[in-house]
Amino acid sequence: MRQTPNVTARTSGLFWMTNFALGPAMIAVKQLVHMNDAAVTSANILAIATVCYVSPLAILTGVSSGAALQQAQASALLLIRLYGQCYSTSLVFFALYGVLTGYLAFRSTFMPRFVGIAFMVAGFGWLVFIWPPLARSLYPYMMLTGVGEVIFVFWLLIKGVDVDKWNEQARLT
Repeated sequence: MRQTPNVTARTSGLFWMTNFALGPAMIAVKQLVHMNDAAVTSANILAIATVCYVSPLAILTGVSSGAALQQAQASALLLIRLYGQCYSTSLVFFALYGVLTGYLAFRSTFMPRFVGIAFMVAGFGWLVFIWPPLARSLYPYMMLTGVGEVIFVFWLLIKGVDVDKWNEQARLT
């Protein structure tokens, strides 16, 4: 059985909504990390073992001596810093995705043009992660561009797409 365009659009909106729902969890995890203190970071991570990947490694290796504990803490902090850099890089690719998806929504006839423009603005907002110091200084203001993502998601969830124009386009291809 073939899905209708609106079912596909609403399913896509639902997956985007889960992204929004999991965002606060990432903020909570960020509170665990103290970038200049490996011991505090390690203690926080070990206190909440289910949240982080590093704690099972510490448990499995059976770290018991003080020197080995410090080495494990330093290794954990190094991995967390590396993760942060990789995550910032991934946000640049997400920004490009947002700009291109917004452009496609803008050019399509299935949604209003303002939805595509709003999503492109959101994508350009994420591009500040090309230079992380700029992203850190603009972070509170940059989050306002997320309104474009919210518009896009709610449009998919509530209105879906214009099925008549979708079917017309499908007939032409």
